[in-house]
Amino acid sequence: MSIRSCLKQLIWLFIASMWLSGCSIFSPGHISAKIAKDRQVRGEIVEYSKKYLGLPYVYASRDPERGFDCSGFTHFVMKNFGIALSPSSSAQSVSGTKVALSEAQPGDLVFFRHSSKGRVFHVALVVSNDPDGVRVIHATYRGIIIDNINQPSYWRRKIQTARRILA
Repeated sequence: MSIRSCLKQLIWLFIASMWLSGCSIFSPGHISAKIAKDRQVRGEIVEYSKKYLGLPYVYASRDPERGFDCSGFTHFVMKNFGIALSPSSSAQSVSGTKVALSEAQPGDLVFFRHSSKGRVFHVALVVSNDPDGVRVIHATYRGIIIDNINQPSYWRRKIQTARRILA
């Protein structure tokens, strides 16, 4: 018997013994607790980000005393929750896992381009996603605001991708 087949048998025996003993790491209770914790953290991120509504847009700033630019804002918010993100929207756009915009959850990030081949120029944090649209909080020339990116054609035409930063 090869080492590979022995390892496979050992893994299956371990999983079967865990399942039979009721100590499965895949138990529904464990999974639902993780989902509840994930929702809680996502809610905390959104509520924390809302504390900065109305602050001015300041290019290349990550300073809540002065204001923020878009990526400085998402960098600052996520840093508060121990999530390391680059302060660059282009670098942030390859962090985490790509998700469909329809699947974006509070705390996920949405990235924008001027054209399909252009570079990422803007990032926003998802506040909510429901049949009425995707609401994001972001730093724009109007300051830190919440927008429904499905409503104004300006943002809708420029959506490039959504990314799940939280594991």
